[in-house]
Amino acid sequence: WYFANAAAQSAAFITMTSGLSAMSAAVWPGFTSGGPLGLRDLTSPPVYLATMSTPFGTMGAVLPLAIVLGYIKALDSSIPASLPGMGAAVRLMAAPLYCVSLLQPHAALFYWLTHIGTHTALQLYCSKKEKAVQDSAADLPTVASTAGGGALVDGDLLVGLGDHYASQKGSLDSAIAASLCYSRAVRALQAAGSVTSSTSTGSSNSGGSDEVQEQPQVVASAADQEQSTGLLSRAQAGLQLAEERKDRWKQAHLGGQ
Repeated sequence: WYFANAAAQSAAFITMTSGLSAMSAAVWPGFTSGGPLGLRDLTSPPVYLATMSTPFGTMGAVLPLAIVLGYIKALDSSIPASLPGMGAAVRLMAAPLYCVSLLQPHAALFYWLTHIGTHTALQLYCSKKEKAVQDSAADLPTVASTAGGGALVDGDLLVGLGDHYASQKGSLDSAIAASLCYSRAVRALQAAGSVTSSTSTGSSNSGGSDEVQEQPQVVASAADQEQSTGLLSRAQAGLQLAEERKDRWKQAHLGGQ
């Protein structure tokens, strides 16, 4: 899915750039005076390589510089930049990107700036949404310290909440909320399982009449352990699906960035 999405967006980007460059070369009506601010002529590049002239002077460097800065900003939360060895490689592309942008007509440069700006805005939206959901989940049940009691109840509640959010497909908020609920459920149930195991071990090591008195607690702990194991499996599976949903949403809306 990632490579198919990247290929589709790359093809659209190249097609739009080629089309705008061809329209600029053909002096499309309105292109010579339709630009904003001091960049009225959209058919001219920042630098004419043949004559090394700059039709807009220092203003011509504004769009290429803005494009490079937007590209670097978009890399902060991009998937390729997070891969080992890829971060430095994609950042080194900023230098050739600036050189190439100096030779493109301003019609194409405005499209590039809009394209990068849209991705950056979506990344900021995703990060703010994730932080908002995390803040709203601050009051969710936390890991309890009693065996088979609070932690197990909390885990059951959190798995139920995770299932509820997971059923609301197509929303980034629901995927983030489901991921948070499932991850807290995993921690709570793992704590419940470890405490229950230690309780059962302590009971079996007791001697004489103490062992007979603790026997009902061992049976109850075994039942709690079985329930906790089942809920833990559900929570781990739900957490994996929620993380995959978040990744698919970001790839679909950010183009892998």
